[in-house]
Amino acid sequence: MSNTINRITKFKNGLNIAYSSFGILWENKKLLIYLGIPILAGALVETLAYNLQVGACCVGVSLSQKDAIARILRIASSYNWLRYINIILLYFLYLAILTFENIALTYHTRKIKKQEPVSIRKTFAACFPKLKIALLWTSCILIPIVTFYILNTHIQKTSSVFLQFFYASALFAVFASWSLITAFVVQIIALENMEIIDAIRKSFYTIKQIFFEYLGALFWIALISALSAIPYIILAEYLHNIYLISIPLVLATYCFITSAYTVSKALLYTEK
Repeated sequence: MSNTINRITKFKNGLNIAYSSFGILWENKKLLIYLGIPILAGALVETLAYNLQVGACCVGVSLSQKDAIARILRIASSYNWLRYINIILLYFLYLAILTFENIALTYHTRKIKKQEPVSIRKTFAACFPKLKIALLWTSCILIPIVTFYILNTHIQKTSSVFLQFFYASALFAVFASWSLITAFVVQIIALENMEIIDAIRKSFYTIKQIFFEYLGALFWIALISALSAIPYIILAEYLHNIYLISIPLVLATYCFITSAYTVSKALLYTEK
């Protein structure tokens, strides 16, 4: 009975920490600047990936620039394997930017929590030496994602429906377990002086220590994500052109919620 009460208390604590993360983002308006990094990077990568898929330049530039870009894109997408490699490299770049942004946001959050003087410029200066390990960690993120996609695609083409479900469930379980074990790697990279292997090991011990707090925070973030999607779903039923309006709003909402998730993990790790 006491164990159950203790777990519920930890879960509620995680809820409170996730709730407070939105308040920290709102009260410290400078943190909202970090939202612009994934928004701009995401828009750039999606545009380039689309242009690679069609093998043409579909952006508003001058005619001479458009022709030059189109030639580069035709070369980059001349073979399927080359196009896929370039798309993977683009998403590696996006994930690297996102990882570095999360490291900087985590560092900035701890400074605010400890009431120490901090600025965005000082934060990036302090986090820049961690760029190499951030790129290494990005590889550790991307490799399982690409592997999961390739295996899942192969299974769907070659297996029966039952085996597809079985293998997809097994792959998802492995991927979810890896995501859980490495949930605090970015926070450890930002706040500790550790190599990747040591960061993964410490993340595993951290998640064991504060699992129910993390579960509570994750539940709150998932709830806010679900509730924030409702207005877009309702409007889509009545407005035919809502997608043109909603894409930037959805992207901004997504970046705000994921930033709150990063802040909540920084608070969980700092207060553990």
